[in-house]
Amino acid sequence: PSSTHHSFFPNLTSLGLVFNRIEADGMQALADSPFFPNLASLDLFSNELRQAGMQALAASTFLPNLTSLHLIANWFEDAGMQALASSPSFPKLTYLNVNSNRIGDAGMQ
Repeated sequence: PSSTHHSFFPNLTSLGLVFNRIEADGMQALADSPFFPNLASLDLFSNELRQAGMQALAASTFLPNLTSLHLIANWFEDAGMQALASSPSFPKLTYLNVNSNRIGDAGMQ
């Protein structure tokens, strides 16, 4: 994205996108969006991010102020959790909910 983009929602701090069937392409679009510079809380409960969506989220450079992330029931497994856990994209994250996914022991290491 070009630096000429302006933020459409400069004051938005919380965004809920629950039950929207967001898949990898949608997550990629959100992760690449410069339009939410102050977003602190993102709720993606019950979408379909799977592995590719988690990788897109983990690679985002546009969500540095995120402190709370809800990823309940998004069909991702160990690799998706590992991508998120190893990502430097969320330096302020203090709350993470990944209930009801397919994360095994390897994803929690």
